[in-house]
Amino acid sequence: MKKYIFAFFLIVQSAITYATDFEKVVNSGAWQLIKDDGVHKIKAYGREESKHNYRTFKVEATLNAPIETVLHAQLDIANYPKWVWSAVSAKILKQISEKEFYYRLVSRTPLIPDRDTILHTKVIAYSASHPYVEVKMLGVPDFLPVQAGFVRVKAYQATIKMTPRGDQTFLEYQGYIELGDDAPTWALNNYQKLAPHLSILGFRRLLQSSQYKNKTFSSPFIKR
Repeated sequence: MKKYIFAFFLIVQSAITYATDFEKVVNSGAWQLIKDDGVHKIKAYGREESKHNYRTFKVEATLNAPIETVLHAQLDIANYPKWVWSAVSAKILKQISEKEFYYRLVSRTPLIPDRDTILHTKVIAYSASHPYVEVKMLGVPDFLPVQAGFVRVKAYQATIKMTPRGDQTFLEYQGYIELGDDAPTWALNNYQKLAPHLSILGFRRLLQSSQYKNKTFSSPFIKR
């Protein structure tokens, strides 16, 4: 219960704190900075696009972990509730190959019904001509029937780009989401402001936990 009260507080606080900044996001196609978290080296952006009904988001962050560790954590789907904001469960539904799979993410957010998202995910490997790793995710709402008690996320498209910088990793997370037909615009806009930043903040904490800190990982997607 305390977790959801805190999440409710964050939504209300976000609506007050960021309302002015988001009004600056005009229909120019240019990214507008809406949050600069200098303490954690995270920047959040938004922009209007004529092809979308809602704002597109982007988050940039410098992570204190090598790219192999970052990618390992990023692809550990079952671990998502530990860092993805409002996530309560995540499960792979179908494994096509080591670089392609489908998974279901369940989210619980105050004020709106629980959501689930079905994502088709592909990993594009690091190489000399492609000096970063990309994880591309596309919502496939018709992949499974909707379970009772959930609203299926209508649209989701995102790319996570990870670039090695010595023992650190520069991460760019850009995407677009529509929570479903019954989600009011204010809820979606607040979700787009809160979720990316808080998720990356949670991801930073995960990388500094005993599960990942000072551990060595390898990846078939990284050949340096």
